[in-house]
Amino acid sequence: MAYIQTVLAFAAFEDYETSQINIKAAYLNGELTKDKVIHMKQAPGYEEHGAEGKVLVYRLKKSLYGLKQAVRWWYHKLVEIMIKLGFERCERDQAVFFRRCEEMNMLIIVLVHVDDCTIVGKIQS
Repeated sequence: MAYIQTVLAFAAFEDYETSQINIKAAYLNGELTKDKVIHMKQAPGYEEHGAEGKVLVYRLKKSLYGLKQAVRWWYHKLVEIMIKLGFERCERDQAVFFRRCEEMNMLIIVLVHVDDCTIVGKIQS
């Protein structure tokens, strides 16, 4: 909470633009690694033809809502994407990402809370 207040105070002082986004279906974007194996029974009502009466079990490749690990896998995917985009992660708060560009005199800060992001940045005029 302190970082959110600090960044928003900084944005107000420096006259930066702020925006907020909610990432829809964020937990469904988490990818399970090969060393983390999760199996689940087939959902009721989706039985395969010819497999009536059998218990089918599937190995998950992607995260699902309701899994305890879904938030963690989503966050790992987010970190991977942010680093590819050139952002750095704050050492003190792992939910704060920033990107500087000295040539354009630009700074972008992204604050992450679960699947909500607050974006603070300077628009070049």
